[in-house]
Amino acid sequence: MIIYALSWLGFGLILGFIINWQLTIILYSLICIFILILYFESRLITLSTSLQRETLEQASILSMESMDNIRTVHQLNKQGSLADKYESLTNQCLKIARRYCVIHSAVWSINFAFPWFVASALYESGLMLVDHGVLQPKDLIWLYVYVFFTLGSTDAAYMLIYELGQSTSAVASFLDLFDLIPKIDNDSTDGMEITDLKGNIEFDQVHFVYPSRPNRVIYKNFNLHIKSGQSVAIVGEFRIKYKLTNELYYNKIMNIIEIEKFSIFFRLSNSSETIET
Repeated sequence: MIIYALSWLGFGLILGFIINWQLTIILYSLICIFILILYFESRLITLSTSLQRETLEQASILSMESMDNIRTVHQLNKQGSLADKYESLTNQCLKIARRYCVIHSAVWSINFAFPWFVASALYESGLMLVDHGVLQPKDLIWLYVYVFFTLGSTDAAYMLIYELGQSTSAVASFLDLFDLIPKIDNDSTDGMEITDLKGNIEFDQVHFVYPSRPNRVIYKNFNLHIKSGQSVAIVGEFRIKYKLTNELYYNKIMNIIEIEKFSIFFRLSNSSETIET
């Protein structure tokens, strides 16, 4: 489609200079204005698509959180507030689409009227050139062919602009993935390497909550000392057996071992879940 539009535009340019260079300058000046309008619309579509995508991502995360924790009593008590928040996000997405729909309609009306405005301006300019003896009346037939071939590229460009705006937003979000900087570089070779790690593990004032329920505190000011080679199990009030697994890394600045990942595996009746922070 892009090659199609460029070929029509190039053929119209060559034909225009054969017919009359004054008309060609007028036409391509108007086409430059049309290109600016298309660029504005493309940026508008990109911005609208990005805002809607971000809002829908938040709504999707909320729905996944609700489905993942639907078996918990605490989650059942939050269903009303989650439904209200989900409805608010979907309404926000609708408002974004409605706001930009009005602007899209105005831009579309300009693009729709542009070929007729250009044709009228060229015919009026052609008649003035006929009155001054620059063109012959029979040349107006060539003018019709000239307008037809040149404006054919604008129709193709307008058909591409919506897909171009959406694809620009998708490419931008994809390239953002490459700009993400991890907090911990797993491939780093800097620092001191510990070949034989032996010692005790001590939890000092650990604060733990589930990622999906940050307001519900599971452990607060948790203290535990684990000796080398010792296995530890924590039994709760309802005889729910917990197994603690930890991913550690060595902080060479503070000269201590810090916990990078704190996981709790628990089993109740016939169901099992895994929660990681």
